[in-house]
Amino acid sequence: MPPHPENPTWSGVDPSSSAAPLVLVTGASGYVALHCVNQLLRAGYRTRGTVRSLKNASKIEPLRRLPNQHLLELVEADLEKPNDWPRQVIRGTIPIPHIDL
Repeated sequence: MPPHPENPTWSGVDPSSSAAPLVLVTGASGYVALHCVNQLLRAGYRTRGTVRSLKNASKIEPLRRLPNQHLLELVEADLEKPNDWPRQVIRGTIPIPHIDL
């Protein structure tokens, strides 16, 4: 997944370096999002994925089997607590579209 040519933030930056943008994927354990996380990690991008519960092993295990685990950060995100989103989830990430099927 190459950097967007019109986004200078990504230009010439190793996607796995701490200087690279952190990509946020909401609903990371969902079918489509899991594939997005997989592609991001394989391309070497630092990725933060939201999940409803870190204790739900059946949802977390597929994420934990993906490559480049050192680039993956999982966080719980409760849509019922909107004040948690800026502080715990969105901070430090680049804007992304949200896909809900």
